[in-house]
Amino acid sequence: MGERRQGAGKDCKRRTAACTCSIYTRLSRRWTYLQRTIDGVSENFKVLEEAIKNDLIPAIIGRQVSPIERSIIGLPVRFGGLGIQDPSQTAEIEYAASSKVTEQLTELIYQQEEALSNLDYAAIKRAKEEIKMEKDKRFQGQLKKIMEEVDPLTKRSVEAIREKGSSSWLTALPLKRCGFILNKQEFRDALCLRYNWNIPDIPKYCGCGLKNGVDHVLSCKKGGYVSMRHDALRDTMACLMREAGCNDVHTEPALLPVNPNDFGTRTNTAEGARLDIAARGLTSAF
Repeated sequence: MGERRQGAGKDCKRRTAACTCSIYTRLSRRWTYLQRTIDGVSENFKVLEEAIKNDLIPAIIGRQVSPIERSIIGLPVRFGGLGIQDPSQTAEIEYAASSKVTEQLTELIYQQEEALSNLDYAAIKRAKEEIKMEKDKRFQGQLKKIMEEVDPLTKRSVEAIREKGSSSWLTALPLKRCGFILNKQEFRDALCLRYNWNIPDIPKYCGCGLKNGVDHVLSCKKGGYVSMRHDALRDTMACLMREAGCNDVHTEPALLPVNPNDFGTRTNTAEGARLDIAARGLTSAF
């Protein structure tokens, strides 16, 4: 067991993004199955939680986490977490939910009934909806408690990453052909930006002479990084428009010279003005 634990930790250190996706989509489903089928196993899962907290999460993030950070990571992705829950706290909840949903089926098995026509599928559906609402309510309560304990910047970050679509990159399959692969450093930096954590091993001062930091890096004009980010988004949008079937897609085409007196003050009439992207056929066939 110890050798498998060390091997898993080394694998997580090499492929952090793939490991996180695998935990969220596959590994956690395995222990959830055990929790739903076996009663009274919460104590047994404390060993797993210790391995998650002391080995798995540090291998993904690159450092040990505080109790409040562990609570944030344990939230579902749509609530601002990473979906790596504490299995010792979910065991009894999962078993109770499973018992509630399968109550009718269990009774049929006890009675040795072979026909499933006696099942009330509407009642089972209602039970599933109730369980889902209870789960969301529980996560809302956990999130509210966390927001009361964190600092204002972390609170603002968690509120931002709960917006629709802002966490899709965490649950997307790491497919290389689609460009969804992040290396270890990129993934850890993305998590630091996500939760407003300090990015390690960065210079204290920028090349422009000012104190370095995430906010400064995103706005500093020295080095051309602002233009590089703009061009990366421009090229991505142009590529997607070509895949969508648009015709004659061009990046930064020059605009025709115009008379400034014929347009308003907000119109760009400078010499050499250009668009980001130009295309035909976005809303029509021609």
